Amino acid sequence: MSGSSSRGSSGRGGVRGGAGGGRGPARGPGGRNVGGKGTSAKSQKRDIMDGLLPDPVHTMLKPQDTPGELDAEISDVEYLGSYTWVKSDRPMIAVPGSPRIWSPPTLPTQLPAWRARARSVFAAIDALDASGDRTPPQWGAVDVVTDRNNLLKLLAWVDPASGKKHRGAFRIDVELAEPWTILFRRWEERDAVNSDGSGFGDSFERASSRDALGHEQGTLAGHHQIIAYDLSGIKIVLRYEVDAYRISEQPSIDTLTDQLSSLNVGSGTSGTEQKVSELVDIRHIGFAVPQSSLVKVKSRSQLSKGRFHLEDAYLQLYLGQIPALCLGIHDGNGVFTSTDEIRLDSERCSAAKEKVQPGLRKLRRLLEQIQSAVIQRGQGAKLSLICQGGKLLLMQREPGDSFLPPTILKRFTS
Repeated sequence: MSGSSSRGSSGRGGVRGGAGGGRGPARGPGGRNVGGKGTSAKSQKRDIMDGLLPDPVHTMLKPQDTPGELDAEISDVEYLGSYTWVKSDRPMIAVPGSPRIWSPPTLPTQLPAWRARARSVFAAIDALDASGDRTPPQWGAVDVVTDRNNLLKLLAWVDPASGKKHRGAFRIDVELAEPWTILFRRWEERDAVNSDGSGFGDSFERASSRDALGHEQGTLAGHHQIIAYDLSGIKIVLRYEVDAYRISEQPSIDTLTDQLSSLNVGSGTSGTEQKVSELVDIRHIGFAVPQSSLVKVKSRSQLSKGRFHLEDAYLQLYLGQIPALCLGIHDGNGVFTSTDEIRLDSERCSAAKEKVQPGLRKLRRLLEQIQSAVIQRGQGAKLSLICQGGKLLLMQREPGDSFLPPTILKRFTS
């Protein structure tokens, strides 16, 4: 790790921390309740201060951009694992799973509005590690484990110009995996997030993609990728949702046969994997899809063209290292008339790339600041980041279980 400046309290100098980042069963790390996108009853709204002690333990300072500072760049991207939620009587994931296949519909087409529910991750990584075909991640070198959504929220606070979509109040639950890894868990005011009946994004996603090999029971938007990368000296393990991939990048039948032959179909039953996955069954099926083939699928109304912020889309692509966004354009009533592709490396994104750089630089320094504050509280402290009224406060949660069992926390000390 290079480029970190505030690791003194950790004994290694620099930022180390992060947790969970993922939607999943029984509120796993970074997760929420089980479910795929689909119709669901509206859940009760939760108080952002629920379960927190009244007095902040630390107030975060908003970093300022420094003239001449080097850009914050992502490097050394590494695939760690993936999984797809499968419809079942009890929580089940397919590992490594596969995203849906990008298959654009014939336009114009009329689509209904769609309602959505929100979803979790170490089990997926361990299941792939168990094959013995690769070296397990060096968890002791990780600074932050998180969901992409958490980084987008922090970006919006530290630099509002970088993230218009995620402005406003938010909460991120935080713990320390000693000696320096910080674990972030995603928190939403509702477990089931429903649209107001006017959204067509999920309908377009369903219409423009199809289930991949072996996932007839896969849930829409149920595929999640887990990657590791270096953000200018900060080692991040990131979980994020994958909408689809391009069929031209599908592995050959021989490749699939080789991949599947090394995996056993069934639930995890050994060692750490069993401990992690006792609340989720694992079905070994699918294939790892190249990062270069991933596609983000979104929609927007022709009437809201001025409200589409390219910077927000760019950050989603960049933080997830997704090369392309496919945008469905509709008339406001669900009639889709055209699609628009935005590529991460295109000239079209060059202005957005330049505009979000101050925010990315500030995000890097904010993560160092958060890590330092969490390290001071020590192992076992139950903490939450609360953004309200323009302030970002570190609050203490009431005593409770850790995000991860002791068997998983131990791997961070190695």
